[in-house]
This record gives sequence, C-alpha cells and structure tokens, in this order.
Amino acid sequence: MSLDELRARAEARGAAVDGPRNQPWFTRELVVTDPEGYKLAFVTPNERVET
Repeated sequence: MSLDELRARAEARGAAVDGPRNQPWFTRELVVTDPEGYKLAFVTPNERVET
C-alpha cells in the first residue's frame, strides 16, 4: 500500500494526516493522528535524484 492510499484510508476513518512529504534525507513520510491523539509515523524510502 502506498502512503497516498494510506492517507486516504486514514482520512476516511476520521484521522488527521500530515503529508506525505518528501524529505531531503531520501524518505517519504506521513504522520497520522488518530481520534484519540496518538501519532503514527509511516516512512518509505524515496529514490535519490541526482542534480
């Protein structure tokens, strides 16, 4: 499951979400806050892009 799919499922169930965001350390991160206030961070590797 991708972070975008996870975001959609979390929002559908009433959770607050932040992201997903690409980070400079080559990860993509999503933070989900459930209705009780617990925060869960989901991180996936992001491909390094040469500039």
